[in-house]
Amino acid sequence: MIKSIKKYITIYYMFVRSSLIKEMERRGNFILMSITTSFLNLYFLFYYLVLAERLDNNFLGWSKNELLFFLGTEILCHATFMATCFYNVFTLPDHVRTGSFDFLLIKPVNTRFLLSTRNFNFSTFSQVLFGIALTSYSYWKLGFTFSLPKLLLYIILILNSVMIMYLIGFTLMCLAFYFTKISAYGSVLPYRGFFAIYWFARRPENIFSPQVIQILTYICPVLLIVNLPCKWMIRTTSPITIIWAFIFSIIFFVLSQVLWKKGLQKYESASS
Repeated sequence: MIKSIKKYITIYYMFVRSSLIKEMERRGNFILMSITTSFLNLYFLFYYLVLAERLDNNFLGWSKNELLFFLGTEILCHATFMATCFYNVFTLPDHVRTGSFDFLLIKPVNTRFLLSTRNFNFSTFSQVLFGIALTSYSYWKLGFTFSLPKLLLYIILILNSVMIMYLIGFTLMCLAFYFTKISAYGSVLPYRGFFAIYWFARRPENIFSPQVIQILTYICPVLLIVNLPCKWMIRTTSPITIIWAFIFSIIFFVLSQVLWKKGLQKYESASS
């Protein structure tokens, strides 16, 4: 067991190292992407500042600095997901459609692990730094005192949020086994469907009615992605909700694994 874990840690390190080498071979593209994402973050920052100013520093009960902390948390979740997962799982439909999935199946490692970790996007590093700076500044402006246990759980909740985003995306991409004509970048259901779901996740929960909040927290829990880590740090949240966030990740992982296994049985290779 320990030997197997070390093996996959080593493989993942090699993937990250290989991705960094490829990024450095195209430094112009890397710099351009970093600048583009930085300007995009500045746009959202300006939007939130104007929104808070127009609403007299009160957006449905959220102050300006609380909105900035929420934005910083959203950027951290989004950037981490884009760096680790997006350019991996969203390639599954094209692999299935073109038959290149065969080359993943013959590798002597777990196919799902290989599909989910092969690429690491370093151009989002600037977004991570921006998110850290924004959350640190707004947290300081809100007057909270530093708490290491609170910060650690905040980081764990963000990682769990990334896991939820990965599981949603992976589950949608597995539909490619059942509908082989699906294209990862053109299909309404897997690709745009994911970002339609994510639209709810990146909004403060106060914009929804109490009934919708309950649905988006416990039935289709997309509000666990950004709102939960944010509320844990600067507001109050129920321990039950935090526990549910981890339970949901486990349940969703099991369900996605079942869909993945059944999809593998339906897959028709290029040689068949």
